[in-house]
Amino acid sequence: MKLNFTNKLFIVAFVLISLLGVSTIYIFGKLNDANDMVVHTYQVQKQLQLVEREFLVTVAAQRSFLLTSDSVYTSYYDRASERMYASVDSLKSLVKDNEYQMLNCDTLKVSLNRRDSAFNAEISYFNDSSNSKEQRNAKILSNLPHSQEIVRVYRNMQYEEEKHITMRKENVLDNRAAIPFMIILTTLGAIAILVQAVYFLNKRLRTKRLSLEKTNALVKQLNQSNIELERFAFVASHDLQEPLRKIQIFSERFRTTFLKKNGGNDADFLKYLDRIENSASTMSSLVSDLLEYSKLQGKVLRKENLDIAHLFGNKITEVLADGNVSYKYYNKSKQSPLVSVMPSQIDQLLQNLVDNAVKYRDSSKPLLKLELEYEKIEGEESFHKFSFSDNGIGFEPQYKEKIFDVFSRLVNKQEIKGTGMGLSICKQIMLNHDGKIEASSILKEGTTISIYFPA
Repeated sequence: MKLNFTNKLFIVAFVLISLLGVSTIYIFGKLNDANDMVVHTYQVQKQLQLVEREFLVTVAAQRSFLLTSDSVYTSYYDRASERMYASVDSLKSLVKDNEYQMLNCDTLKVSLNRRDSAFNAEISYFNDSSNSKEQRNAKILSNLPHSQEIVRVYRNMQYEEEKHITMRKENVLDNRAAIPFMIILTTLGAIAILVQAVYFLNKRLRTKRLSLEKTNALVKQLNQSNIELERFAFVASHDLQEPLRKIQIFSERFRTTFLKKNGGNDADFLKYLDRIENSASTMSSLVSDLLEYSKLQGKVLRKENLDIAHLFGNKITEVLADGNVSYKYYNKSKQSPLVSVMPSQIDQLLQNLVDNAVKYRDSSKPLLKLELEYEKIEGEESFHKFSFSDNGIGFEPQYKEKIFDVFSRLVNKQEIKGTGMGLSICKQIMLNHDGKIEASSILKEGTTISIYFPA
């Protein structure tokens, strides 16, 4: 399917709006991730504060012991040290995505172990009364680098997290700032394209409306022309019938006068007179059929629900008076269907079909067999199908379409009289009913005419 310019504009607008949605979702996702990272950094900083707090507690307990030599402070130190190790482990689990901070945690833990070992050595040294005050002070000074190393590592970790929090806050702000910009930009673009699409759509609608108005005007003119044509056909047929009737009347009078005066002895004269009368009669029938055919063109009358099989039976009853005719009806659907039809046209259709069956019977067969079969066809389009068969002279299969043409005759008009309009009229009637008509035949075996009415 080829897309016009307006459809392309609508598609572009739809794509832009879709991109807006996807971009907004993406930016919100990034914003959410950035917020999570900020929260994570705050959690790391909080854990660092816990480590710092417990470290200060151990420092205070250590100093108190060194000043008082009271062992109660060593228990304070041990409990604070346990909490500090637990805080370092929690801190390490929080920074597992940061290799540098993981290394700092390991360094911090090593430094804490060294300081604990040094403090235990201090306790033993202080409990030994043989050591002088100067020696004790020297021992304290020798252990200070362990605490300084812990403070250094802690400061490094704190500085690293401060850098992260600054960077991640900026990332959050950048993502927040991008959201309204993206929404405004994409929305304005989509609105501009939609406005242009609506403009072109209205332009096309105006063009189509004008085209429809012109078409309606042409249809109105055509309907008026059809009415005038039908009126003309009626008048023309009446005017044509009048001289034909006069030819027939005067031919009959001439025959009567000739027989009285000459006793009817001139065979050639009578033969020519018969030809004149037959030609006039044929012409009269042809004009009548043409008039009837012209009346059927697109003509829709009031419809009624009628039993087609019953109507067929009534028509065939009229020819059953001849003892050489038989009739059978087969109903494959086991129900008598009612079909919405125009009564006068269907009456003419059935009459033409029955007349054709009688007209084209095979004289070599003593019995004319007529059969009607009904079947309901289900599918995308459902139909009531009636198949009317005879055992007449038939025709060759290649003519199954041609027999519905106007003036089409497959036999010599001298053998069987007719105008070649009967099945053409039947076809037009079926078209008026939104149906169809088909024929199948085998030469010298018979013909089947199938008519389909919408179900």
